[in-house]
Amino acid sequence: MKYKVEISLLISGLFLFFLSTSDFLSYMAELLNTLFFNSLPIVFFSSYLFRTIILFCGASFIFAGCFLYKYRHE
Repeated sequence: MKYKVEISLLISGLFLFFLSTSDFLSYMAELLNTLFFNSLPIVFFSSYLFRTIILFCGASFIFAGCFLYKYRHE
């Protein structure tokens, strides 16, 4: 498969997009709090700032994948 790096960057970027729009992180933080009696800041994991950071990382992965796909395979 010729496009391994590009496709993996695109898939990981889409996964980060999905992760930022779902409530999966806050549910996992609540689950870890109940299982291990931690004091994780659940409010931070469900905040818009944290989701925006994850969304920005996903967008940068997608941009890098598209950039590599365009300029390595012309």
